[in-house]
Amino acid sequence: MERVYKLYKRDPNFPLSVIKKIEVFMSTAPYKYLTATYLHRTDTDDILQHPERHEALIQEIKIEAALITHNSPYAEVRAIISNHDDPSMPCSTIRAWFVGLIFSCAVSFINSFFEIRQPMIGVNTVVPQLLAYPFGKFLEKTLPDVGVTVFGVRHSLNPGPFNKKEHMLITIMSSISMGTPYTNYIVWIQYLPFYFNQPYAISIGYQLLLGLSSKFIGYGLAGICRRFLVYPSYCLWPTTLVCIALNTALHDEADMPVPGPFKKIWNTSRFKFFSIAFGAMFAYFWLPNYLFAGLTWFSWMTWISPNNRDLATITGGHTGLGLNPFPTFDWNIVTMGCDPLMVPFFTTFNLFCGTMLSFFVILGVYYGNGYYTSYLPVNSNRAFDHFGGLYIVSAILDERGIFDPEKYEAYSPAFLTAAHLGSYMMFFAMYTAALTYGALYHHHQIALGFKSLVNSFRPSKKEDAEDGQVSDAHNRLMKSYIEVPEWWYLVCLVLAFIIGIVGISQWPTHTTPAVVPFGIILSLIFVVPIGIISATTGIAVPLNVIAEFLGGSFAEGNAIALCFFKTFGYTTCAQAIYFSADLKLAHYMKIPPRFTFWAQMVPTLVSTFVSVGVLQYQIHLEGVCTPNAPYRFTCPGLNNFFTAAVLWGTIGPKKLFGPGGQYVETLVGFPFGVALVLLFWWLGRQYPNSKIIRSTHPVVFLGGGMVWAPYNISYIWPAVPIGWFSWMYIKKRHLAFWAKAGLLSGLCSYTLTMNSTTTSFRQLSRLALLYRRWSYSLLYNTTISI
Repeated sequence: MERVYKLYKRDPNFPLSVIKKIEVFMSTAPYKYLTATYLHRTDTDDILQHPERHEALIQEIKIEAALITHNSPYAEVRAIISNHDDPSMPCSTIRAWFVGLIFSCAVSFINSFFEIRQPMIGVNTVVPQLLAYPFGKFLEKTLPDVGVTVFGVRHSLNPGPFNKKEHMLITIMSSISMGTPYTNYIVWIQYLPFYFNQPYAISIGYQLLLGLSSKFIGYGLAGICRRFLVYPSYCLWPTTLVCIALNTALHDEADMPVPGPFKKIWNTSRFKFFSIAFGAMFAYFWLPNYLFAGLTWFSWMTWISPNNRDLATITGGHTGLGLNPFPTFDWNIVTMGCDPLMVPFFTTFNLFCGTMLSFFVILGVYYGNGYYTSYLPVNSNRAFDHFGGLYIVSAILDERGIFDPEKYEAYSPAFLTAAHLGSYMMFFAMYTAALTYGALYHHHQIALGFKSLVNSFRPSKKEDAEDGQVSDAHNRLMKSYIEVPEWWYLVCLVLAFIIGIVGISQWPTHTTPAVVPFGIILSLIFVVPIGIISATTGIAVPLNVIAEFLGGSFAEGNAIALCFFKTFGYTTCAQAIYFSADLKLAHYMKIPPRFTFWAQMVPTLVSTFVSVGVLQYQIHLEGVCTPNAPYRFTCPGLNNFFTAAVLWGTIGPKKLFGPGGQYVETLVGFPFGVALVLLFWWLGRQYPNSKIIRSTHPVVFLGGGMVWAPYNISYIWPAVPIGWFSWMYIKKRHLAFWAKAGLLSGLCSYTLTMNSTTTSFRQLSRLALLYRRWSYSLLYNTTISI
């Protein structure tokens, strides 16, 4: 229990009531915090010397210790993940690889092909997970039981019933293939004549080398960071739990009645509940997204006075700041900031509080006309010139696409909106806060991780690799399988490093190959602290802004070089954390680590070739990325990427945020992030039993400021009452019911968060189109004044 106390005493996911019991048991709690059960204890009592006086407390501590070590410390993990395993269950089967590679190629093709479409159509993880189940069952019924024996292991086309491990391996293979290589964006803006017009970028070898390097570097870091982000039980990764919830619903046929709301016994199976919730949410989905779009941004307050500019600025949901008690009835908007049924409630509430704090900062800057923001829209992520029009980046470039100081002086500096500036300041604060938070709150866990990593390379010390840790059931069960050696991941990292150097140096990119080690060093600094934050809160801390900030300073005037700095600085860490989440998914499902390794490597290789093939086809289409592009391939994301590349790379952060820059004051975010973490760390030591302070996460709090430009309060406030109802009301009063239904509801919401892909369904009826036009007219009449 001493180990438990050291690891979980500041963990907002761990119950405070258990921490108090441990403090009493270890005779560390002040007398005033003792509950009525233990009031007979005196300051001189020694529980171990007089156990007969504390039988009730000792029994409770034994129960807690058994629960933590023989299952999991967290109720949400115990709710859906079994603490038993069958090592003989087939996993890496022929049919699993067959289905997995098919889905990997399919989702990679779809996401790559429609990424440049307006609106974009994308496939998320739940789609192949749902489709793989009937596909696997079909193969179970039709394939013959024939196979070969290799090294004493029989590999059959049909080894038996399609099981949950095969299903999850397919899901991991598909999930790995979702994202297209980030370097494809660079190739697009390099090759097209109305961007930088660099024909060499069409080379397939160039595209493959960059794509493979940017993809595989993250694997090396993820493997090295397993002892920090995967093995520890406090890294529960809330976002993986909903994926396992669906797997459990499809493969676990048990139907245990549980007491629930309305004093009723609920005996509905997980699969039936999922089907009902899915159907109901799908039916409702058409109302705000198809029939009456005014429900999406329900700016009813601005309807009272449509011509009131200030009212629209503060309460408008589309382009205003969104201060509205009932801002939306669209689940896509509710879950845009965070999914309240998926992440813990303290995460949702911290995000909301951070958004509200930055709301008042933005309001003060805007109405105080700070940095001339009153002449611009209040909430936009676009850059503007000194006439208030959109910034024309081509006006400051020469014929080679390089920054021209004379044209810049003749044209205009770039001006940002109040909300955009507020989001940048919060980004700066969040980076220093993440490092400070890791050092203060998780220094013990990080030290244990480094000790375990070092001991893993010393055969005589491998038995001491987990000293100080508290192993739960999942860690002990995974010891039945052979682990992946660290050198496998190191080889992957070295090869990806070399490939990246070759890709940048052997083509005329005018970029130093140092961008590759820059990305690795930046990721090594941030990956553990922000990985722990993501694993415990469900909120990611993206490094795109700090990569642009540093890369633009190193390569000022060179937009392409800035793109490479951003690619290797941002994607390396993002990929490492994303792959760590998949490793935790396999850890929970007891999939052998070496199967997981190859299930990540092979689909990544295949999907990269698919993405590059799609790019080669699309880039030759006549009129692509123009207003007259075929198939709506107008490339809205590429336009934003190009604008950001020019602003950060060509103009450079020194002109915006450096000495004498027009926005240098926003750099106060860096020390503010450190100060905020120090404040709450000190408050936590002074008031260790305060639930409010314990549940305040300063990094997530600052993350609420990232919502702005172009989003607003409307995208985070609706999640608060829903999250409170699920995590605070239902979970506390009906834990068994919440365990059975709560995370499945989160899965349904994730499944139906379809964003803008609904446009392809909007031609179904003329009547619905008329309703849509009418509702949009109501919407835009309320916001046109901005």
